[in-house]
Amino acid sequence: MSVVPLRWQGKTRLEQVRSLLKQRAEDWLHAWAVDPARIGSEMSSQPGEEGSLRWIEARGSAGTMAMSMPPDTLEKLGCRLAGAAAPDADGLASGIGERGLRDFLQMLVGGGAKDLSTASVIAPTFPLEARQGTASFAWMLADLRLGLFLDSRLCDALAPRQQAATERLVGRADAVLPEQVVLHAVLDLGSARLEQTVDLKPGDVIRTDVALDALVRLQAGSGDGVVATGRIAVAEGQRAFRCQHLSNTKEKHG
Repeated sequence: MSVVPLRWQGKTRLEQVRSLLKQRAEDWLHAWAVDPARIGSEMSSQPGEEGSLRWIEARGSAGTMAMSMPPDTLEKLGCRLAGAAAPDADGLASGIGERGLRDFLQMLVGGGAKDLSTASVIAPTFPLEARQGTASFAWMLADLRLGLFLDSRLCDALAPRQQAATERLVGRADAVLPEQVVLHAVLDLGSARLEQTVDLKPGDVIRTDVALDALVRLQAGSGDGVVATGRIAVAEGQRAFRCQHLSNTKEKHG
């Protein structure tokens, strides 16, 4: 027993397939009809009719498609395509209609379409339910209405799904470490009398009880956490920071 997975086609995807079918149908009509403008071609997203007595089905390299229609559709379609007022007695109109629809189906399912069946009262060989990925449409040609049913594989072939761009995941360190961070060196100057700061002017010196070699806290970004402590140093004629102790956060996550 074959298992068909549940799979619905979304509204956006159904519209893509409908638009493509409409264009293919118009191209087909201009190739087969004596007067395409007089016939007209419309593709509706309304579900196709499943209760018709006549089916045409095509399975090809791209997928499977079935078409439903009333029993006299082929003869009427042949008359419309040939521009004839009434069918002939030799079945020519019916033959034109059948050959035209076969060509339309083969164009959609891919070259080398096989197992085309035009026998009456034969149900399609694949499930027609939307929950199983089948897309159904109604095709109007003049006063004729045909039901089109495309399996999920054919929908994917006609309107390929776009693959979302993905990037290889990298480790946290590889992702974070290349970024730049602003570092702030904070030196505690201890306490001073308030009167020393009231009339403070450029050039004034406030004496504190902190030694010249006091520890300096190195903070990153907004200063939410201390990265390390150390002392001010000189390297190649520029002020530098000599690390003496890493903070607990740095040691834990570094």
